[in-house]
Amino acid sequence: MIELDDPIWSDLQHSYGVATDVPSMIRTAESNDNLDFWHELSNRLVHQCCVSDAAIAAFPHFVLIASKNLERNKGVLAINLAGWILVLALQKNKWFRDLPSSITSPFREYVRIGRAVAAEIYKNRPAVELSEEFDFLATLAAFDENVEAYGLLATWHSGELGCPHCDQPITLKDISPY
Repeated sequence: MIELDDPIWSDLQHSYGVATDVPSMIRTAESNDNLDFWHELSNRLVHQCCVSDAAIAAFPHFVLIASKNLERNKGVLAINLAGWILVLALQKNKWFRDLPSSITSPFREYVRIGRAVAAEIYKNRPAVELSEEFDFLATLAAFDENVEAYGLLATWHSGELGCPHCDQPITLKDISPY
C-alpha cells in the first residue's frame, strides 16, 4: 500500500488536479463519518464515473478503514467508496494501465481483503432501509468483481428501475414481500 507520506502522491491525479491533498483527506477519513466529507472525498477520487489514479492508490486505505470500523457507519462509508472505485476500475480496466506495480499490486491484494471485510460488515449490520440494502448488495457485487450486478443493484438506490422489456417503472414496493 502506498504510504500517506510517499512522494508518489504528487505524481498522481484526482478529479480536480494533483493528488497531494489525498493523503490528508485519508487521514481525516480515519476519524470522520460525516456524509458531506465522504461525498467530497468521493468526488475528488471518482467523478462522473471516471476513476482517478489517486483513487486506485487510495483504495487499500479505504478497505483498511472499513476493516477497523466493522460495526460503525464509517466502515460502511469506506467499503462503499472502495466498492465504487473497484467497479469503475474494472469497467475501465484502469488498474493495469500506466500505473506502477507499487500501486496495482496493493490494489489487487486489497480486492481480496475487501471482499472479506464487506461480507463481515454486511453480516454485522443492523437492519436498514431496503434502498440501503440494495446499495450494500451492490458493494458486495463489486468485491465479487461482478460489474453488471453492481450496476443493477446500485440503480435501485432511487427505489425505482425500468423494466428491461417494456420500460415501465418497477418500484421497490412491487417486489417487496412486506
